[in-house]
Amino acid sequence: TSLPEIMVATAASLHGQTDLAVGTALGSNITNILLILGLAALLRPFTVHSDILRRELPLMLLVSVLAGLVLYDGQLTRLDGLFLLALALLWLLFTIKIARLAERQGSDSLTREQLAELPREGSLPVALLWLGVAMIVMP
Repeated sequence: TSLPEIMVATAASLHGQTDLAVGTALGSNITNILLILGLAALLRPFTVHSDILRRELPLMLLVSVLAGLVLYDGQLTRLDGLFLLALALLWLLFTIKIARLAERQGSDSLTREQLAELPREGSLPVALLWLGVAMIVMP
């Protein structure tokens, strides 16, 4: 999630626009999965390593089911919010643990060769960077 979605959801909740807060969270996730992966594959097809799928796909499905269960009754209570934030904290700690383990084992997802292949110069990376900045800043 990005800062703009957090700000929109927070402002919407404070002003009683709870549907906007929920729609922002759900719509952001749908858009991130479809748009980001679709655009990345369109620009340059890539291989997804099976360890990523085995680790993160079940968690994504579990989080989606848990969020659906929390929202099923049509109410999002403070207890529900604490539950969701606790899950987010657990996910963050899990991600840090996996990253540290990969670093110790020397199995970082990006090797030096892969890092060297990343575009650093040219007009497309710069244009995409400024497009991203503009999309964040635009109201």
